[in-house]
Amino acid sequence: METLEKVDRQVLLDFHKKYYSANQMALALLSKYSIPEMEEWATTYFSAIENSQAPDIDYPPVYLSEKEAIRLIGVKPIKDKKELALEFPLPIEYYQYYASKPEKILGSIIGHEGKGSLLSFLKEKGLATGLGANGAPDTPDYGSLGIRISLTEKGVQQYRDVLKYCFSYLDMLKQEGYQNYLFDEQKTMGKLEEVYSDKGEGAWTAISFANNLAFYPMEIAHRVEYYYGEPNPDAYMLLLSYLRPDNMLCVLSDSGLETPEEEFWYKSNYSYEEITGTAY
Repeated sequence: METLEKVDRQVLLDFHKKYYSANQMALALLSKYSIPEMEEWATTYFSAIENSQAPDIDYPPVYLSEKEAIRLIGVKPIKDKKELALEFPLPIEYYQYYASKPEKILGSIIGHEGKGSLLSFLKEKGLATGLGANGAPDTPDYGSLGIRISLTEKGVQQYRDVLKYCFSYLDMLKQEGYQNYLFDEQKTMGKLEEVYSDKGEGAWTAISFANNLAFYPMEIAHRVEYYYGEPNPDAYMLLLSYLRPDNMLCVLSDSGLETPEEEFWYKSNYSYEEITGTAY
């Protein structure tokens, strides 16, 4: 509450005037009633909202500056969890790639569990038991891609080797380039998921539709997660180019770590170091 203690009514009204505008809103109605009825309700209850042509909010696209070092945060989890999490900022307009979904293709390759995969290699070395990768937009101006690796005790002790193997795998993907069959597989899976998945209902589904309307064309906003247009090799290689050690924040979680620092807001203990030199 410290940040709000000097906020009076006028500050609140000024905030409302600046940002509360119809051009910054999206509306989705989901019900058993007819389209004409819902259109009438939308007009009745929402047409009075003023459109003051409020400008879009600009977010700085770079929230983690490039640095020739492995930035490592160590944390003690509440649960018994051994994990290595790699976070890569993506300072790009993420939403524009909705039709080619390079982040889903990358996530499926990195998170693959079959023969020849990164996970199968780490398992053979006795370093990991699970691995997942996922990318998503955080704002209209940037997103991120994360890799989470469930470690064994040996993996915790040899986390630097795990990092080395991860980047060797990413380097291999960069050398191989874009493979069209991977897009075709994801497109086929998207079609199947659209047919057989739960269509959802209630407030959360309406919220999801409204959120999508703010960023995607209206005609596909309700099904954008399943929609694939044409492959985009350039977008794929662009995302892959950001998966580098100097563009990464690494978090190691284990109950046996030394964590002398204390976080200000939640009083959580942690450690931080920057690994440079030959180790980098």
